[in-house]
Amino acid sequence: QKDRLVCEVVGWGRGKTSWSIDYLVLPGDTADLTNGPWPQLDALLARTFPHPGGAELAVRMLAVDSGYNTQQVYAWARRYPMTRVIAVKGVQAGGALIGAPTAVDVSDRGRKLTRGYKVWSVVGSIAKSELYGWLRLEMPTDGSEPPPGFCHFPEYDEEYFRQLTGEQLLPIRTAKGYLRLEWSLIPGRQNPVLDAR
Repeated sequence: QKDRLVCEVVGWGRGKTSWSIDYLVLPGDTADLTNGPWPQLDALLARTFPHPGGAELAVRMLAVDSGYNTQQVYAWARRYPMTRVIAVKGVQAGGALIGAPTAVDVSDRGRKLTRGYKVWSVVGSIAKSELYGWLRLEMPTDGSEPPPGFCHFPEYDEEYFRQLTGEQLLPIRTAKGYLRLEWSLIPGRQNPVLDAR
């Protein structure tokens, strides 16, 4: 966002079971790499989180949306190896949740540098459909393991969950008269938590 970074730390287990570890809003002008929210994001990457087994775990991979203040996002992300931090960009359509990385650096002749910095595309409609399916899963009452994809949450406030479920899938008529399904913001709701997840 222009005036903040919205972040969620998620722990992933077998079968895409997830645990929301922390949700943060880092205020500041995202155009300012020195005094904006970016130093706070550096601090988040340096943090460790206690595991129930006694270990301290660090963030293994951080994806940062480059759809706004793109060059600032690239400049910040370049400080870390692409095995730790990647820039992502939401796209409308695609065959896979995460696409192949594409080069963003260009030579003085305007050609993309294949060994330069890269951005990964993320198909938001696939991510949202998968997440909404997981959110419908119920915890078994017989004490057995939760189903694959089950999402565990701490006691966040109601606004967190309103934003997490801030969009709905609606039929939209195309110019040629066909119907297609499209994710749309529910009137009166916001979706930064959904975007972060």
